[in-house]
Amino acid sequence: MRRELPVNYEKLIPEAQEFERHLQGYIDGGKAQNFTEAEKQLGWDFYHISLQYPSPAQHDTRIDIGLRNDLYSEIYGDLKNKKGILIRGLYGLGKTTAVIFLAQRYYGGEKNNLIRIDGRNPDYDNLVVDDFAREIGFSEVKWFISSQSYHEGKREEIERDSGVKPLEFLEQWLAKRNRKVLLCLDEAYSYAEDPQKLEYIKSLVPLPHVDLVVVGDHRSAHLEQNFSTYFKDFRQYTIGGLTLEDTSRLVRLPIAGSGVMFTDDAVNEIHEVTGGYPREIISLCIALMGRNLRGTNAGKNLNFTYTAEEIKWLFNISRDDFHISDDGFYEVFADAKMLTRLIYRGLLSSDEQIIVKQLAKRGGIPTKEIDPQKVDRLEEMDLVIKDKKRRKYRIKSRIYERFFREHNIDEV
Repeated sequence: MRRELPVNYEKLIPEAQEFERHLQGYIDGGKAQNFTEAEKQLGWDFYHISLQYPSPAQHDTRIDIGLRNDLYSEIYGDLKNKKGILIRGLYGLGKTTAVIFLAQRYYGGEKNNLIRIDGRNPDYDNLVVDDFAREIGFSEVKWFISSQSYHEGKREEIERDSGVKPLEFLEQWLAKRNRKVLLCLDEAYSYAEDPQKLEYIKSLVPLPHVDLVVVGDHRSAHLEQNFSTYFKDFRQYTIGGLTLEDTSRLVRLPIAGSGVMFTDDAVNEIHEVTGGYPREIISLCIALMGRNLRGTNAGKNLNFTYTAEEIKWLFNISRDDFHISDDGFYEVFADAKMLTRLIYRGLLSSDEQIIVKQLAKRGGIPTKEIDPQKVDRLEEMDLVIKDKKRRKYRIKSRIYERFFREHNIDEV
């Protein structure tokens, strides 16, 4: 069951209306020339009573509003059939969030039935496979069993010097209680060049009381080849941008009952600008409803119906329109600025880097001018799409396109 959103909307509209009356009073009385000056004199900030979308960076505010229902249902069906699952995708598109929602929907909750192991642990790097098997997941399993045993009224722990492999110990512990957990090995590309460790991870799939999900970003071609070889029996899923329908849900459901509205053309524009990338959708909505903007457009933030024109305006803001930052667009989409650089440097080959920069510079490349095989992996990542209507390939997110074009992503 979906949790109720932790926002009290009952006082939102009256507070906003009172706030606007106070601002207008200062302007009418000659104490201020515009909303920004009046706001400074009052010491108020509309941002503090603006709506709060789930933060992508905090687990406790990742509220399940029914996104990607078909995808999660399909993944769970494979897990029930004891298929290993490999989830891939670009940085920041919701791979780890997908695992959290799977635990919430199908395993009785994230807290008690999800164990997430971060594969980037440097302690695992130089271990031979036997030592790796005795070390990986030790801290996570120890904490899980200790906390669960505490609630059972008896203390049971795994000891590091016992020689027992933590994940096999976990299976035995669960079997005694007839329980099942979702086990997530995150950032699994840390082992992409170590076949023996990949084989051990693969060997965990048959454990009856542990359902395994391996999560990794797209990487260079030879690393992906390793993954394809060792996880060929896994079902592979790519987490890409949201559909238009799910974009509408992410925009509208967190503010349901608040009185704030987004028109259909506004949602369409948000989807087009962001490419359906959840992090950018949330950043855009927060920026729209925050009191970060100034000048002749200040009154826009006091509207309670948003249209496509306001989305276009926000997308094109310059430093002269922005109140807090020296660079408005980069401030609103700071995460995207970082992620495009990570993608460009960490995930793309030199040939793919050239293609991406050309796509961004030209706003797309006609399909007849490019070998489809050269963009296959970029399409699989959901970074590039084939625009059939315009007969060209282009960067899917206009936000990402702008960063690839305007920001010096080659800088170290």
